Amino acid sequence: MATSFPGAIDSFPRPNATTNTDDVGYELDVMLDHHSDALEAIETDITNTRVKVDLYYATGAAGTQSLYTWTMPAGAKSVQFLIVGGGCGGGSGRRGAAGAIRCGGGGGASGAIGFDTIPASSIQSSIQIKVGKGGAGGAAPTVDDTNGTTGQGGASSAFGNLTTAGGGGGGGGSNAAGAAGGAGWGYSQYGGVSGGAASTSGTVGNIGGQPANYWTSPSAGGSGGGLTAANAASAGGGGGAINTIGINPAGAGGTAEGGAGGSIAFSAVLNSYFGPGGGGGGSAVAVAGGAGGNGTNYGGGGGGGGASTNGFASGKGGDGGDGIVVVITYF
Repeated sequence: MATSFPGAIDSFPRPNATTNTDDVGYELDVMLDHHSDALEAIETDITNTRVKVDLYYATGAAGTQSLYTWTMPAGAKSVQFLIVGGGCGGGSGRRGAAGAIRCGGGGGASGAIGFDTIPASSIQSSIQIKVGKGGAGGAAPTVDDTNGTTGQGGASSAFGNLTTAGGGGGGGGSNAAGAAGGAGWGYSQYGGVSGGAASTSGTVGNIGGQPANYWTSPSAGGSGGGLTAANAASAGGGGGAINTIGINPAGAGGTAEGGAGGSIAFSAVLNSYFGPGGGGGGSAVAVAGGAGGNGTNYGGGGGGGGASTNGFASGKGGDGGDGIVVVITYF
């Protein structure tokens, strides 16, 4: 059906006179007729290229899935979808005796993604959608001489039987390690990225994993800072970055002596469905360890918590960002 812009474009005038020409001899009526053709072609493209965008969010408890049913609209020609799994929680740091190595918690992995375009004729008219909630960060130990708690894995997301896994939560800090959360797998070629592993000698945390081109998936959380056998405190590692219109936001690592890991506000992630990772918390000798920063929606991994000395709480792990499913129908 024709649209109006500003009037009925398809009835644009088409003069027949051939006596008027421009300065180089082109007949103005022929030029105007060609312009009318072009405008009508643009109008047809605009009229025929309609889209419907449906967004599905995670609404439940950490590490769970929200269920929806998508119904294909009448007249659909093709369906494009983006699936983002829930980001994973970071591990908390070790709480241990002075004079021993105490490692920070490992960073949580990012949620994996899937992306494809399918002819409407090749898929069912009604499809179940699952949206994964981000995993919770590991709780800080409440008892002396205790390893940190592993972060919770993010829940997977799915469009029908096409699934992307959330990946693994960061390992809790011990006296020898703080394992990185392992990357999940994604539908098509897009997997998640692993979190940052804690230093095994109790020094500065490592940066969270990030995709090679910054824009192909969410990023992972940085690990928490550790404490050395000489009781030196360390900063946490920064979260993995993403690319969003030329800037690369990521949660900053927390400073030594208990600085909390940074988290990027969702409003600052421009033009992207992929979230950066949270920064790892800084360790501390005589105060509580810093908490890991939360991963940003959608799919960012949480940062690991910083280590602490007996008598003081270590830092908890940051929570993973939620997943999302986006379905775009073309008519």
